[in-house]
Amino acid sequence: MGELAFKGGASGKEYSWVEESEGEAKLKNVSDGIDLLKADATTITDASGIKLKDHDVTRAGGSGGKYNNEVSQFADSGDVSCTIGTGDTFERTTVLSLPDNWYNIIPKAVYIEVGGTVAAGETITISVKAVMDNGDEYELTSYSVTEATGGKTASADELYANLLTNVRSAGKSIDGRRITSIVADVKTSASSTDATVKVRVIGVRT
Repeated sequence: MGELAFKGGASGKEYSWVEESEGEAKLKNVSDGIDLLKADATTITDASGIKLKDHDVTRAGGSGGKYNNEVSQFADSGDVSCTIGTGDTFERTTVLSLPDNWYNIIPKAVYIEVGGTVAAGETITISVKAVMDNGDEYELTSYSVTEATGGKTASADELYANLLTNVRSAGKSIDGRRITSIVADVKTSASSTDATVKVRVIGVRT
């Protein structure tokens, strides 16, 4: 078996990485005779075999909870049918939310589609917003049609240009913040509607 020994700079205790078997290593506190971690090509576990992702951890900024060991993966809401508020009153639909064990949503593109029937004189308005971990909200993109159906796709350039504009307009900073959900606020100018609205968000969760 191979072994790599070192001494802790703060405590002066002896530690070592020991090859347990081919492709598997163990981190040991030699001074106290304690096994700390086991690792192979796909998994890190504690000495009792519990995966690291199942432990409570604290991230920078003091956010606690259980977080996934995976660095990132695609997030795709699919086409979400949104509630339309009548009489010029917005109704909210959550399009994409952060699953357990994940930390942040990074939106990359937003698709908006207005279908059904938009009546004469009727206007449909959609506002897609990022909701931050502190509850602040900032519009990423919007779309409006009158007496017509249609749609748009907003790329990352548009989303982040709008985010910057709206953060500056609010006189705030999002440094250290994270996005926990994407929502769509939708309304019609009419008292009732036969229109439909779908929103889809694709991005990355970390």
